Amino acid sequence: MITNIPSYTDYEKIAKECWAQAIDTLYNIDKQIDDFELEDELTKEIYDFSQPHYRTAIILLHQV
Repeated sequence: MITNIPSYTDYEKIAKECWAQAIDTLYNIDKQIDDFELEDELTKEIYDFSQPHYRTAIILLHQV
């Protein structure tokens, strides 16, 4: 027998956490980019480095 079935509020809490984590990830990437005097080459390096974080944020937002 299955016990401890998640309720609607459990899913709602998880969705809020995913949303907050995605926004935090995007904010941190933007802050990191703003902290540098950017040249085109440096911008590309930061963008390439941040790709997995962008993908993670998109996945988290999709789960909401």
